[in-house]
Amino acid sequence: MPILSRNTLNSELLTFENEALYLHIDAQGCALLRRNGQKPTFQLQEPVLLAHGIMTDSQTVHLVILKSSGDLCYTLVTGASAPQTTLIAKLDVRGTKYRRLFLFPQGKVIHIFYASTHQSIPGLWRIEHRFWNGSTWQSTHMGEVVHPKEPLYNVNLDNQGNLHLCSVTFQGRNSLLF
Repeated sequence: MPILSRNTLNSELLTFENEALYLHIDAQGCALLRRNGQKPTFQLQEPVLLAHGIMTDSQTVHLVILKSSGDLCYTLVTGASAPQTTLIAKLDVRGTKYRRLFLFPQGKVIHIFYASTHQSIPGLWRIEHRFWNGSTWQSTHMGEVVHPKEPLYNVNLDNQGNLHLCSVTFQGRNSLLF
C-alpha cells in the first residue's frame, strides 16, 4: 500500500525520456510509485527526514535517504531486481538539522550533497559532499553559508560531467555569491 499522508515533507517527479516515477516522502517513510501502479516500486516504512532521487534510465532509480535514526543510505532500484541499499554514514540528527539533499550518479561514481547546521550555531550551514569513487565512500567539506532558515546553495552537473556549486551567504548587510 503506498504511503500517502497530508503531512508530506517532499514529493518529487522523477523522469527519464518517456518514463516517470513519483517519489512520495513523508514522516513515516517514502514510496516510489509509477503513474498507474497500485503497488510501489520501492517502499521504506521508517521515519524519514530527507530523500532525493534521480532516474538514469527507464528502469534505474538512484535514491539517497536520511532516516530519522541518522542513517544516510544510498539505494539503487533496478527493474525486477531487489533494491540494493548501502549505509553511507550515521549522522547526528539530535543536535543537527539537515537540508537540501542532492544526488548525482555518474557511471560508477555517486555524488551526494547536503547541508547541516548544529543547534549551537543555527544560522551557519556546512555543505558536505559524500561520494562513491567506485570502491569506497569518501567525504569532503565544501564550505559554509549563513542563513537563519535555509542553506542557500545549489549543485548541478554539466554535460561534461563537471559539478558546479553555487551558494549565497550573508556577511552583515551584504550577501556574497560564490
